[in-house]
Amino acid sequence: MTAARVELLERRSLLAAVTPVPTFGQNGVLAPSPAPTTETAESIDLAGVTAGGILVDQYSDQIDHNVIHRFTLNGKEDSTFTATALPIFDTTAKYTADAQGRAIYAYANNTASGIFVGRVKVNGGIDSGFGVNGQATVTVPTAAGEVQTGRSIDAVSAAPDGSIYVAVTVASQSTNGAISSKRRYVYKLTAAGVLDTSFGRLAFSGVRKNFFLSATPDNGVMAGYKLAASIYSLIKLTRTGQADSAFGDGGVSNVLEVNAAAYFTAAIDAQGRPIVTASTALGASIYRLTAGGQIDNTFGENGIVSGLGRNSTIKALLPQADGTLIAQVVLGVKSVLVKFRATGEPDRTFDTDGVLDIHDGDTVSPVVAALPGNQFLSFASFPIGSGYTLQKLAVVVGGHNVTLNSNGTLQFVGDTADDKVVVSLTT
Repeated sequence: MTAARVELLERRSLLAAVTPVPTFGQNGVLAPSPAPTTETAESIDLAGVTAGGILVDQYSDQIDHNVIHRFTLNGKEDSTFTATALPIFDTTAKYTADAQGRAIYAYANNTASGIFVGRVKVNGGIDSGFGVNGQATVTVPTAAGEVQTGRSIDAVSAAPDGSIYVAVTVASQSTNGAISSKRRYVYKLTAAGVLDTSFGRLAFSGVRKNFFLSATPDNGVMAGYKLAASIYSLIKLTRTGQADSAFGDGGVSNVLEVNAAAYFTAAIDAQGRPIVTASTALGASIYRLTAGGQIDNTFGENGIVSGLGRNSTIKALLPQADGTLIAQVVLGVKSVLVKFRATGEPDRTFDTDGVLDIHDGDTVSPVVAALPGNQFLSFASFPIGSGYTLQKLAVVVGGHNVTLNSNGTLQFVGDTADDKVVVSLTT
């Protein structure tokens, strides 16, 4: 088997091999209309990239509600989409898009013991056929002897059949004020916006770190969390809320990072295979499991790709429909994109060696979506105000010197005047 090991040996004073596209949107960023001018808080959240374009939510303190917009892949406001004012004014709401291209939002109102989920139609406008007048309400019960003190949405995910899974953290306090606690719950709504009582409720005692939630291709759901310092646990439930006996051991599969205590992230690819990353002081590793929850030995070396640089952290994980994988690896305040084939080998057609440098000044912005033609969406500082917007990054292929080392590795050295990146690819 080919060992898939990418080692970033040296990195300093890097220039961009991926640069913002100045023709994207307005001056290189998404600019919803009407554009705020003097706000102190302005942000954009990505709901999803669909066949129709880029769905985003706009928040501004000049606007008394959140607004869903759709942009073309060139960053222009889509005239066929009606910008939709949501019945919320919230910076902590979570967003996603379903298979039909409809934007979905979820938020928690701390003045009521519930959470709210709404849906926008494909071409804009509140989807009145969802829930009640476009919004569903889920009442979160209070445990006996406790009072809820707050709720926050952790994640929302849409299944292929249009059903929706939402995770919420509930903070509570005993009625005498002596004990405070937090619990996390996962609920399911039908495609019509009705609480699916056949699913029940997935409950977690305490709030586990590195939480992950995603609907699965078979319309079930998978949740992940850090079980121990070096263990990440994945739970898979069927669409009816039962532990999926075909996954792992009774619906549970644990990933053990052998190096040290780790920061974990997770994703699911189009084939339903979980992908887990573990970032430690010794470097970041990527694990892929089969759809059945076992280590996938067809990926990397015994299911693992490692050697992504000491003290590296994987900030974003973007599984592609064809089984390839793009990872954003952060080193200090800089980051690179690394693309892997479905087998875990570096894709050397991706900027000639599989590694792209991103130059973000003194900050590292997460890459949130891949677009056609080796282009990507990344967060950037909002041009007016203090929040964030989206910019598009395009690949600029630079020259590389290629050396076959005596130990059988291929070494690529960036040869731009102010660029120095040495990458070792074990073959």
